[in-house]
Amino acid sequence: MLKDKSFVVGGKCPTNIILALGINDRSSDPQKTSIRNLKTMLTWIKNRYDSSNIFLTEINYSKLLPKAEQTNIDSINRSMGHCEWATVIPKLGTQKFKIDSNSVMGILWKEDTANSMVHHWLDFLN
Repeated sequence: MLKDKSFVVGGKCPTNIILALGINDRSSDPQKTSIRNLKTMLTWIKNRYDSSNIFLTEINYSKLLPKAEQTNIDSINRSMGHCEWATVIPKLGTQKFKIDSNSVMGILWKEDTANSMVHHWLDFLN
């Protein structure tokens, strides 16, 4: 976790905070783990950076993931929309979200995908 006021520079909080999240165990019940942790993290950040705009990025995933894992990630993405303190940045379009062909599990992004993702987030802020 971030240390208290660790991003305060020159006495000022950041204007915008973009939270790009991933999950370690896509098969775990998101209601018991990821969504609960997400709510805790958002409360913590809002309490420390109350004047900052908080943005959550929806989690992209490959269709190569097992259906149950896709469903869990969809559940996490839906839960983001219920947070009153954060604005959700939609997933990168499927035409730009490409995974590495060597990614057996379908989780490693291509370099172009990473670049497209950052541009997508910045475009959303502007």
